Amino acid sequence: MTIARDYITDDPIAVLLRYGSDILRNPKYLKLKEYKQHQRSTTYDHCVAVTLSALKTAKKRHFKVNASILVRGCLLHDYFLYDCHEKGHPKHHWFLHGIHAAMNAMHDFGINEVEADMIANHMWPLHPLRFPIHPEGWLLVYSDKKEAFKDAFGKKRLKEREKLKAIETR
Repeated sequence: MTIARDYITDDPIAVLLRYGSDILRNPKYLKLKEYKQHQRSTTYDHCVAVTLSALKTAKKRHFKVNASILVRGCLLHDYFLYDCHEKGHPKHHWFLHGIHAAMNAMHDFGINEVEADMIANHMWPLHPLRFPIHPEGWLLVYSDKKEAFKDAFGKKRLKEREKLKAIETR
């Protein structure tokens, strides 16, 4: 599979909407708004924040990426469809949720093998033997850890919440 990669020159929100609007409007995906993620966000908010972070990093650092793959993989990286803070979630959630998310994304969105690799392996280094093999996957790993840290320990990010609301109204 040959993957066309190029620099991101457009506004990250515009890129997100170009390649992810079908996901963002999907009723099943919108259920992620009901699940708490880390301390200060929902799973939906976290996935959108990770996607924007990855796009901004790729643009700022002049990384060549496939924007469609990056957006879809980032939006779906925590698409495991259960509340991991409630009893009854699958055992070893933190190690296996990437695999659950990849299977759900394959079923509901028909993801490709690069997107599946990104999603299934985004928890590196927590799971040291599972790591992404594509640049989009490494951007996801970096952005996920960065945003998770902000969610858990940072101050409430009002500007980012406003951006998320603006995305929902487009």
